[in-house]
Amino acid sequence: IYITAVSPDRKELLGAEVLKIGSLSASEIAKRCASITSYENESNEKENIHYLSNATVLFALGATKKKNQTSITFKSKNGVVQKTTIDSVSTTFSSNSWTGWGEMYSPPGTNTITAFKNLPAKEFRTGRKDLPLHLRERLPYWFEILNDQKTLYMQFNFVENYGDRSFSEFYKNMFVKADELKVKRFILDIRYNGGGDGSMLLPFIHEIIKRDYLNRHGQIFTIVGRKTFSAGVMLARMMDNHTKNVFVGEPMGAAFNHFGDAGSIKLPNSKLELNVSRIYHQLGSSADGQQNESIDIPAVFTSAIYFAGRDVALEAINNSSENESIPALFLSNANGEIALAEYKKRKALYQNINWWRPFSESEMNVAGYKLLEKKRIQDSIDAFELNAKHYPDSWNVWDSLAEAYMSKGAKEKAIQLYKHSLKLNPLNSNAAYFISQLGKDSEN
Repeated sequence: IYITAVSPDRKELLGAEVLKIGSLSASEIAKRCASITSYENESNEKENIHYLSNATVLFALGATKKKNQTSITFKSKNGVVQKTTIDSVSTTFSSNSWTGWGEMYSPPGTNTITAFKNLPAKEFRTGRKDLPLHLRERLPYWFEILNDQKTLYMQFNFVENYGDRSFSEFYKNMFVKADELKVKRFILDIRYNGGGDGSMLLPFIHEIIKRDYLNRHGQIFTIVGRKTFSAGVMLARMMDNHTKNVFVGEPMGAAFNHFGDAGSIKLPNSKLELNVSRIYHQLGSSADGQQNESIDIPAVFTSAIYFAGRDVALEAINNSSENESIPALFLSNANGEIALAEYKKRKALYQNINWWRPFSESEMNVAGYKLLEKKRIQDSIDAFELNAKHYPDSWNVWDSLAEAYMSKGAKEKAIQLYKHSLKLNPLNSNAAYFISQLGKDSEN
């Protein structure tokens, strides 16, 4: 846990690592915070740390003995361990939603300075060219043409109409500009997109789809992160479904299948108000129970990287020699060995990142069947076997692998795999049928 913004009179805390709050260690207070907040996955759980900026929450968690004062033990940027006391600041602002924006916004009615070059928070909302691209502006949407790279960069932070120009007018104007310059790449940055009106997204996706010069493998990227949530996740799914997209960054705050559309209810006796999800969004496969979606090019954003002013997501895009997903590589090359070689390369690079998954189960399964349709049976077997290796508890991947071996004529192997699938899911009637049929064929 690091301190990224403070009031001007507490500069000594800027960039400090929090070791304790009251008598509780940073790990213990984070654990207690997780016990009272809702979250979809580990990324969302980490994002909820911002609730610790609320003095009432700290008091309720047992970290402080007073609601108006907090003691913190911290390690300063120069490595010195110190202890200090912080007074709470009252505000008439009824929502704590500003905390989700991090150092970009102060509590209403206050001014803060940030750990990034000691800049005031307001400087992150002025479009300063000397700031890293991802920190330059927090309007709901804006774009810039990176002329030296012929790259269209769009940061999309909230799905809504803003100012005197609608979102539709904004992106149509943006793509006209891109058409004129014939840009070579499109980078959609939604790492800070916490949601909004998802009904506005499909026409935007249509504008991308109809531009063949842009919607190509290795030319279109979506940057995501732990703040990507709700309609932001919906947009990520649309990019995954309808474009030649490559995901870059860190896991989103929710998987494609997630709960959302929260509404308030008041408990009849205590009169407490609860914020409760009302809808389950199934944006991915019904069989996909993963909490994190796969990231094609991981880019881990650490405190040291933040303080240094680097953007590892853009660096990863610029430095990567192969910008297609593993399933896409199986399909775009005549030889599956190219995809397997790239898989081994990425595994060597990213296997120590605990959340890294080289592909999604559903994407690889679709690729495997497309390979079968093209009569590339061995490549389909290789694709399905990779899928089974990474998702061994999925009955569906073993069922698909069995079908590929059946197409190859390896009946005994197919029966063995169908039996394994049936063991994982006794209701898999497809596996039961083919076990019966292949057994009859063997007898004949």
